[in-house]
Amino acid sequence: MMVNMYLERCFLAHILLTYVTVVFYCCVFGEAVAGGRSSVPTNSAAVQQAALFAVVEYNKVYSKQMTAFKISSIISAESQVVAGFKYFLKVKLGLTRCSKNTTGAALQSCPLKAHGMVLLCNFVVIEIPWESVELLVVNGCTKLSG
Repeated sequence: MMVNMYLERCFLAHILLTYVTVVFYCCVFGEAVAGGRSSVPTNSAAVQQAALFAVVEYNKVYSKQMTAFKISSIISAESQVVAGFKYFLKVKLGLTRCSKNTTGAALQSCPLKAHGMVLLCNFVVIEIPWESVELLVVNGCTKLSG
């Protein structure tokens, strides 16, 4: 009986510690509390990183173009704390003159094609930083011009 009560208290303490850790992390780093979606500044480093990851993945896996798209602007961003962080991004992309294999800062410095295709994309990116995991789980792009 005493062992069961001890294990139950340890379990509850573990849950409480996990919750406090998540809330602390969210407060320190300005993220939302677990479960709710909240707006995030589009110029925040986390949003910029998630958007760049989404575009690189889009270029590699989904785009049928011979050259890469790059971020023209991040229109809106929301985050949600799950088993990691989920970013909901609305991003405008422009077609560049660079190879689809171009990544990182090099991609953002690629020149846009004159009268090139412009897309409006909704991306959902999941990041689990402590496991070094990034996933593009939703992508939907609509052609605006070009």
